[in-house]
Amino acid sequence: MSAIRLTAPRRVTSPAPRALQAAAPSAARSRMFSIAKVVFFGFVITQIAQLILGITVTQSAYELKALKVEKAELTTQSQIVGQQVDSLSSQQNLANAASELGMIANANPVFLRIEDQKVFGKPKAALNSAGRVSRNNIASAALVERSVLTAGLASANIGNVAQASMLGQPVAFSTETIPVSPTH
Repeated sequence: MSAIRLTAPRRVTSPAPRALQAAAPSAARSRMFSIAKVVFFGFVITQIAQLILGITVTQSAYELKALKVEKAELTTQSQIVGQQVDSLSSQQNLANAASELGMIANANPVFLRIEDQKVFGKPKAALNSAGRVSRNNIASAALVERSVLTAGLASANIGNVAQASMLGQPVAFSTETIPVSPTH
């Protein structure tokens, strides 16, 4: 036997295993996370803005509808008042109101031209106009025998027209139907 030394093959020994520990997040991973947060919060803010805008548009639509209804009511009321004014200012109602106030229609009118101060026609005194003015100038039309103005004057016993303007009586409108003009 020889004196050779028996040696064991050399083994490479690895260092002792390290204990497990948390790895630091990588820069790419943290950047992706912050981009996701920005996108999420941007989406939430966009949805909130869209909700507020939708509420505002809806509220404006209701206000617009209410204003259109009010306009239609005011237009109808304006037409009613216009027809009443036209009715009361018709020639036959004015003639009747004038005769109620004691005015006499002149059958012999005289015309004046202001530019050269010329008088056309021969002036004559007006006589009683009974039978001269037709009570109803429009055939098959209802004539108001006493207009609102003359009825107000008669009830207040006012002979002066200047005082009649101080009456301030409101005109009552029927809300159920549109009144028909007596001259139409």
